[in-house]
Amino acid sequence: MAKIPTQEKVPNQCPVVLKVLVIDHDSNVLENVKQMCNGCHYEVITYSNALLALNHVRRNKEGIDLILIDVGMPNLDDYELVKEIRKEIDVPFIGV
Repeated sequence: MAKIPTQEKVPNQCPVVLKVLVIDHDSNVLENVKQMCNGCHYEVITYSNALLALNHVRRNKEGIDLILIDVGMPNLDDYELVKEIRKEIDVPFIGV
């Protein structure tokens, strides 16, 4: 049976460059997520407005690797937003 080391530190395994779009109506959440992503040296763009985020996606289709999205956006249903973004680009989404 393999022994699992308990005292060894796991090296940072963040991808070299990842461009993350974060969409959330709460500015505190945006700032916290941005700080966490910056800790992995990710490029982060934040939007608190779903329609502005959608416009950004339409203008920058090649500049997004991952989208973190608030599942309770007030000005556009998050499922509708994901549907509209999927028409533009094929990237993974994570609901926050």
